[in-house]
Amino acid sequence: MIKNLGYQVIPYYEGEHESLPFEILIGVSNKLAHMPLRWHLTFQHLEPPDLGFENTSGNTVFDLNNDNIASDILKHFVLGAEFLIHKNASILLGYNNRRRFEMIIEDRKGLVGFSAGISFRVKRFNFSYSRSSNHFSGPINTFGITTNFKT
Repeated sequence: MIKNLGYQVIPYYEGEHESLPFEILIGVSNKLAHMPLRWHLTFQHLEPPDLGFENTSGNTVFDLNNDNIASDILKHFVLGAEFLIHKNASILLGYNNRRRFEMIIEDRKGLVGFSAGISFRVKRFNFSYSRSSNHFSGPINTFGITTNFKT
């Protein structure tokens, strides 16, 4: 997938065209043949090989611009699993290594970068709930209801 490939037609400020947050992603998903599990692997932000950044906050507890090649590669990975407990219900788990690396507080790591959820179908409606820990200060809870209007 290629996201935000384009050009800002009308700038917010005259003569100052801003670049769009361009991103290249590649993902793969597979359901195991004899096991109720579907796994997902996504490689995000493939355009820059190094996702490190300069820490301008003055925090010197840990180095955000790590020169370790293994760390640079792992920042591109997002892992997920879907446990299919019934044909109409599943449990979802995910891990985003980049989010954990960037948003973690060294002495209070918690579940930053991890997410979990459930999904179930009742007749034509699919209900979902997920909880994602983007930062130690508080997780994000998401509720969703989807349906197909075509019968």
